[in-house]
Amino acid sequence: MTITVARLRERYQIRSDPGNGDRGAVYRAVDRVLGDRAVVVKLLVVDGTHDARVTEQGSLHDALHQIAHLAHPNIALVTDWFTEFGRAYMVTGFVEGETLESVMASREISMQEAAEWIEQMAAALEALHGLKPPVTCGVLDPSHVVIDGDGQVHLVNLGLSRLVEAAPSVNPQLMAVTEYTAPEFKGGQEGDERADIYSLGAVMYHLFTGNVPPKGRSIAVGKAVLPRPSEAHPGLPKALEAIILRAMTVDQNGRYRSVRDLRTEL
Repeated sequence: MTITVARLRERYQIRSDPGNGDRGAVYRAVDRVLGDRAVVVKLLVVDGTHDARVTEQGSLHDALHQIAHLAHPNIALVTDWFTEFGRAYMVTGFVEGETLESVMASREISMQEAAEWIEQMAAALEALHGLKPPVTCGVLDPSHVVIDGDGQVHLVNLGLSRLVEAAPSVNPQLMAVTEYTAPEFKGGQEGDERADIYSLGAVMYHLFTGNVPPKGRSIAVGKAVLPRPSEAHPGLPKALEAIILRAMTVDQNGRYRSVRDLRTEL
């Protein structure tokens, strides 16, 4: 997918080729109205289409406005949302820092650092789930988490976060499947807050063991086994291991009912 113009809405100057997001292309740009402030422009995709009319339907339209008005220190601020050329776009502030994926690949991470980052990610998810109606990320992936120079976590590239109890919803068959994706998405089931809890558990698994977990769907159908975190990290507290394993339970009903419950145990 490419954009054939260098400027959108006579305001956003595109400065990069598109990167990949879960549900649309992602562009680095500058906001000419706000003194060339760095921003990220995301082309939104719903059920495989870029058609802006899809994103203007009722509850989904409301969800976009909810996210745009959500101010949270661990979520990249949504500064604009608009349609142009028959397509829908979301704009967020650009967060200077390094992705969690890059950090994990470049150095060892202390248990204290990992615990602080997980707490911040969980706080961001709880804020999203606390919207009325709740909104989910779909997949919490280390490439969508940026750590700034002060060690603060920012969820970026939220994409078109799916409404938990409203239609239309994102077709789970069209979601990119990663090692952090809850197994129910690949099976065609509808995910809810517990899918985000699974993703958070998978990120915890990677952070505390140094190993990427098998894909959830592979575990669900018996093609892979999830090794206990303590096998890779013998010094991991048993209580923390139990939290990770419960969050990553294949059966949604076996996971925490809410991120708040998980945070309480942490």
